[in-house]
Amino acid sequence: MFQSQSNKPHSPPPQLAEIQTQLNSALSTKSNPNTIVGDSQDESHKGARYYAVLVFMLIIVIGGSLAYIFGEFNKISTLLTSNKSNPVSNTIKIIDSNNGSIVLLQHNEAGYSIYVRKSGQAGWSNLTISDRTAKMPSLSLSGNRVAYISEIDQPHIVIAHSNSDQAMRITAEQISNDVREKVNIDLGKLNVCIRTSPSISPNDSLLAFFLCRENHSEALLVVADIISYPPKIIWIYPSSYKNNISKNIAWLNDLELVLVLNNEKSRENVVEIIEVTK
Repeated sequence: MFQSQSNKPHSPPPQLAEIQTQLNSALSTKSNPNTIVGDSQDESHKGARYYAVLVFMLIIVIGGSLAYIFGEFNKISTLLTSNKSNPVSNTIKIIDSNNGSIVLLQHNEAGYSIYVRKSGQAGWSNLTISDRTAKMPSLSLSGNRVAYISEIDQPHIVIAHSNSDQAMRITAEQISNDVREKVNIDLGKLNVCIRTSPSISPNDSLLAFFLCRENHSEALLVVADIISYPPKIIWIYPSSYKNNISKNIAWLNDLELVLVLNNEKSRENVVEIIEVTK
């Protein structure tokens, strides 16, 4: 006799069912993006990217700051070294200031330069562009003239106008005959002393300075009339001075000079008021 068959599906064998369960579990874990393992890896990658971006931004900020600093430094260096702006050097001194004008002396490895600036003037004027031997400047009371020592060719005095290119040159040769006539003795060859600043009188008409004998043993204080050219010696101080003594001169008024002598060896200091007689 035939037995009737049931419509109920057959269950797989136990071994096959266990394998199927493990496979389904593995596939589910691999395809599911929300598993714990996947979350840990994503967070690790996100942290690495964050620190990489942070380091990159710091490099950009530091690099930009350094570029700005070096750029500003170059601008400042260019500004300071330009003759049209502000003179700069290894050594710079304020020499004199009168009536709204000021004189500076610059000294560096290239030599000396003398700058002047008048009140209301934009920038500094270099009076000695082609003369790097210029030194010992002084400013007139009016502020319009600057006298200084130059050693081009031979030591001489230059009297320059602070607001023009006009200048007067005074050499020892020009005035030696005047000196000899007044002292009536043979002084030998004379040179303009380079260790003392010449000084212009308050009325801009006279110049006081020192002449040295060729052997540099003595120095004579003289006054020249600089109204006309060539200048003429009008007065010589009767006493001479040892050339190794530091000397400074300045006008007290149109007829009187202040002379300061400093003997470094004996440490003696002398201040004299001298009347200039024409």
